[in-house]
Amino acid sequence: MVALKDGALLFRQGDRPSWLYAIESGQVDLMRWTAAGSAVRLHSALAGEVVAEASLFSEAYHCDAVATQPLQAIAFDLGAVRAACQGTPDLAMILVRHLSMALRDARRLVELRSITPLTERLLARLSELADPHGHLPADLRMVDIAREIGASPEATYRAVSSLEASGKVERPARGVVWLALNERKKGSEAPS
Repeated sequence: MVALKDGALLFRQGDRPSWLYAIESGQVDLMRWTAAGSAVRLHSALAGEVVAEASLFSEAYHCDAVATQPLQAIAFDLGAVRAACQGTPDLAMILVRHLSMALRDARRLVELRSITPLTERLLARLSELADPHGHLPADLRMVDIAREIGASPEATYRAVSSLEASGKVERPARGVVWLALNERKKGSEAPS
């Protein structure tokens, strides 16, 4: 078991991979550093998720993993994971299924981040998260949505205000955002 404080590194970009981690509690952000020194958040992993699977057959970790909340994780030796997959087809299929879902999610995120303007990108993400009544999860934080859609929190809050002014979202209470009725209908007409 690995325990880290907020801000501590689980692994560093460029280091030789040794471990795969199953997050038990907390959150870890996968951050890649550009040549110019800017950080790009690739993913935020929560309890129940696995990180470092992309390094299973790699010579180096492709990003930093930084705890953004106190973190508890189980560490699995990468060599042992590879050997277990070779000897246990069911385990290999579980890993393939996980990687397939992660690839699908990554492609969805790339597609989402390509939507312009920001108001439409935000509306697309909120539509994905909303229930049939247009209500969003109670624990939804706009700062997390901002990270997902590749925008600053400030720009995201401005986009929410713009969407509210155009009647596409409603804010019935402080910190609560709903899709407006006309946007709920659009979402329900989408092909399945």
